[in-house]
Amino acid sequence: SRHSSRKARSATPAIGASVFTMIASQTVVNVGMCLSVLPVIGVTLPLFSGGGTSVVATYLGVGLAVSVAMHNSKKLFTL
Repeated sequence: SRHSSRKARSATPAIGASVFTMIASQTVVNVGMCLSVLPVIGVTLPLFSGGGTSVVATYLGVGLAVSVAMHNSKKLFTL
């Protein structure tokens, strides 16, 4: 139990960084398309555009990151 808890804590920053990178890269590409710096390729704006699987993947990533963060900080809030 202790060993798995340590592994989960060490994976938390990696999961958070992965979700942030996914959202940031989509945002950068979308802003680049709006400024005519990048070609228009149809990338949706994360958390705002309704793009089907892109929205599902973004919300699953955010949900996973929040779930892992809450699971690891649960010990802080127990009495």
